[in-house]
Amino acid sequence: MSIGGVDVRAAWETGNTSGYRSVLGHRLDGRGGVVILNNTAISQRTIDAFAEALLAGAA
Repeated sequence: MSIGGVDVRAAWETGNTSGYRSVLGHRLDGRGGVVILNNTAISQRTIDAFAEALLAGAA
């Protein structure tokens, strides 16, 4: 991922089952992580974008 034009290494895992969606993200520089659990109709793509924005805010 890129934060302010600087490449930052991150690891992700997404998933969904029976109407639930999730994302687990971790910055490999140790500056932040995020876990999102969702049971609404929000798309996985939207959840992923939100997680990326949260990780960027940990800069």
